[in-house]
Amino acid sequence: MYFQISASIADSHAELADAAKCIDAVMDECTQRSLIRGHLLARSSGVDVNQIDAALELFADDPAFTAVEVIECEGCGAVEKPADIQKMIVEYGAYTCSRCDRSVDAESFRADDYCAAYYFEPDAAKRMETPLAIPPVVNPPVAPTPGMDEPVDHELTTEEVQIVTELFESCFDSADAVMDFVLESCTRPISREIETRNKRSAIRSLREKAHNHALLGEVLVDLAKEFPNKQAYILAVAAKIQDKYVQVSDAYEQKALSLTASAEEPSLNLGRTAFLEKATSLNPFLNLGDLRKWCEHAESRVCRVRSDGDDYGTGFLVGPDLVLTCFHVVKDFISTHERKYLSVCFDPTIDIETATAINIDSDWDIPFSKVSETDLRDNFGVPEPDELDFALLKLTEGPGETRGFFQLRDNVRLPRVGEPILIAGHPGPYAPLQELKFSMAAPGFEKVNKNQTRLIYKTSTLEGSSGSPVFDRQFRLIGLHHNRGEQDGRFYANNRGIPIKTIAKYLAKSTWADLPEIQRVTTG
Repeated sequence: MYFQISASIADSHAELADAAKCIDAVMDECTQRSLIRGHLLARSSGVDVNQIDAALELFADDPAFTAVEVIECEGCGAVEKPADIQKMIVEYGAYTCSRCDRSVDAESFRADDYCAAYYFEPDAAKRMETPLAIPPVVNPPVAPTPGMDEPVDHELTTEEVQIVTELFESCFDSADAVMDFVLESCTRPISREIETRNKRSAIRSLREKAHNHALLGEVLVDLAKEFPNKQAYILAVAAKIQDKYVQVSDAYEQKALSLTASAEEPSLNLGRTAFLEKATSLNPFLNLGDLRKWCEHAESRVCRVRSDGDDYGTGFLVGPDLVLTCFHVVKDFISTHERKYLSVCFDPTIDIETATAINIDSDWDIPFSKVSETDLRDNFGVPEPDELDFALLKLTEGPGETRGFFQLRDNVRLPRVGEPILIAGHPGPYAPLQELKFSMAAPGFEKVNKNQTRLIYKTSTLEGSSGSPVFDRQFRLIGLHHNRGEQDGRFYANNRGIPIKTIAKYLAKSTWADLPEIQRVTTG
């Protein structure tokens, strides 16, 4: 878990640990003020909606959360405050949804038909120093109703929840339509348990209650009769969930055989139809606008580290006049009399003649941390806490005042395993280094080592990439690329970097901590 409030709730309310973990994951994805709704989380995660709602009530005690009452549009799910809807009805005679143009008049509007939602402010939430792993809570299975089908594994998987929900949404256009089906199908005995607040709640309720009573299979059979044009689709969904039941009733078996025999495509493969596209890694999609902005920042802030016309590696601005790179890139220039030969070049192309070259301030004592001998071995031992392979160069000018710079944050969270990792730099393998390139891998992030001194990821690099900035899927600076990883045949299996937060914490406690430049970059 990434937030203190999540860990606290999971610790004090063990029965809500799965719900807290789900909410925590959503919080971690929020980059701005966001509205969190319990039933949507339940739908996407498969966690019971009652547990989600109970956990959200506890989260509401945290200053980062603000509870609000909203009414959802039955047409598109957009939300509005009841008071705002009432105001528009009074002024114009009806409320019209701004997204789908669905209208509600005074007669059909019910102010008490609201649901709880919560505004979350990411900047107000306190993060964990180190992400906390919470083991999932295994709830005892709900006993099936006597005489009905018996579930093998009571919980539907997230994928199963998704495919059943999408099927229901394609069949029903309103809560009333759901209820009409319930009263005419095998679910009539449990009709009083079905919520009818709106279409979404009705669909969720039908899915959950039918499954809890081991009726979901028969619901699908009844659906196939009700919607003959969707028989192939419905039977594919039925095939996907049929292993949830040890046995089925004779009535269900007869219905299923009858439908299978009459269906045009009884062997329809669900994976080739409704779910043709599947993610191959965790959160692989990047926002195009943010990617464009990130590319612009990389072009202006990433540089080549040079000496006497030769390229040694990559660096990047972390302050108005400060460039971060790897110690092993500049180790021959750390001494005072050698610094004058160092410079950086900020042009993203390979045309050295037109590049913007700036010299290093040779009078400034370069803060650094040496490379570890373990990085040079094939077995990759654990480096010492002060072996971070970085050097912080001060320039004679302040290009960061116009170009901007990346920030060294000591609280940036690490990605989850499998999330994309991006690197921008000047790969070689020969001098002069190539023009600015970026590489990405998805799945990308693998792990962090035992003492938080090395990141391990699958993103490709070459000699010359040392000193490049490493970013997560939200384009946050998380690392300094410094070394190859484990070899796997012709290619390497992974690469390695230094966590930015580890560098920031090291600088804040180092012998250079009192320098004004260090205080500025470590305190933001």
